[in-house]
Amino acid sequence: GSRMNVPSGMFMKACAQHLLLLPDEIIIAILAFLEAKDLSRVALVSKRLNAFAQDDQLWKSLCCARWGNIQDNIQQRTEQRNTRRRVDWVSVFKTRKKVEENWLKGRYNVTIIPYTSEITCIQSDDTRIATGSYDQSIRVWNLHNESPTIQQPHIQPILSLEGHNNRVYCLQFKGDRLLSGSDDSTIKMWDMSSGACLYTLAAHARAVRCLQFDDSVLVSGSYDKTVKVWDLETQEQMFAIDGLRWCICCLKFDEKTIATGTLKKIELWDRHTGKHIADLEGHQSWVTSLQFDDTKMISGSMDTTIRIWDLRNRKCLKELTEHEKRVRCVQFDNTKLCSGSYDHTVKIWDWRTGTCQTTLYGHTASARCLYFNDSHLVSGSLDKTIRVWDFR
Repeated sequence: GSRMNVPSGMFMKACAQHLLLLPDEIIIAILAFLEAKDLSRVALVSKRLNAFAQDDQLWKSLCCARWGNIQDNIQQRTEQRNTRRRVDWVSVFKTRKKVEENWLKGRYNVTIIPYTSEITCIQSDDTRIATGSYDQSIRVWNLHNESPTIQQPHIQPILSLEGHNNRVYCLQFKGDRLLSGSDDSTIKMWDMSSGACLYTLAAHARAVRCLQFDDSVLVSGSYDKTVKVWDLETQEQMFAIDGLRWCICCLKFDEKTIATGTLKKIELWDRHTGKHIADLEGHQSWVTSLQFDDTKMISGSMDTTIRIWDLRNRKCLKELTEHEKRVRCVQFDNTKLCSGSYDHTVKIWDWRTGTCQTTLYGHTASARCLYFNDSHLVSGSLDKTIRVWDFR
């Protein structure tokens, strides 16, 4: 249900006296209707109410209401640090709220990692950044360097994955498995702990432009105008979507649907059969990037716009037009949308309202790729740098 507002002053103290006559679980249930700022006010009324207002479950549900299911994420981080401490949800909320305000107001520290070649694709987790580039290699970088300042950009790659014979266009990693696609028309699977190439798929007849994998399936899209679905365990092709009119520039899939971006449209396919479901039409040029969830799709295009689509009726809800040149990459979460463009900027939007909240300047060529989590955004550019924007 909706949350309620707390009355002020004397009235609140009177309410509190009556409230404390109730059983503990009823008090907690009532407090669950409050917003964070009101819970903090309730905590000031009395010591006993303060104890209730610090209840872990209350703050956990406030966190989840605001940022989605972040529990797994936080549990994972606690495990990575090998600590058995329980999660303090009050401080999780306060820290995330501060970081959220920093994103909103454009407050960050930036680390610039110079490189010797143009960066085409990027992904990060809490500790590593992986990049692909024109020089045919994949580099893995340590996200937390000892001296991450602009004056001392000595961040060195901790791993170099060599083996492709042409530009690397796309990559994704999960745990220690990394998959990359290249202009050499192959896909390679790498072990990120050892740097070894585990296998190579002679996947397509032309450049592999985009890929995504989950625990069992890999989907790849190519300039050869095909989309292929692979069984990751056997490395066999399950089926192909072919006979298409245009090259595939980008793709994403979920349990049911594969979405592909091509000239002036997004095509939706059944993930299990490859059967065509529908098209989303409206862009005036190539669709270069997309992401979707159960209800919406967000796409970026060479027509300089970003479109937000309602997947329930397949209509365009909003068109964002603040980039001056081609949009090259988009990514969204519960509230934010980040986009990179040939106008050298990265923009941070509230996709719910369509307003641009912050523009990140610094790249001197196309912001070709980006990836963000709660506290960091990493961007790769044709200016041969990686920028790490830290909003903590």
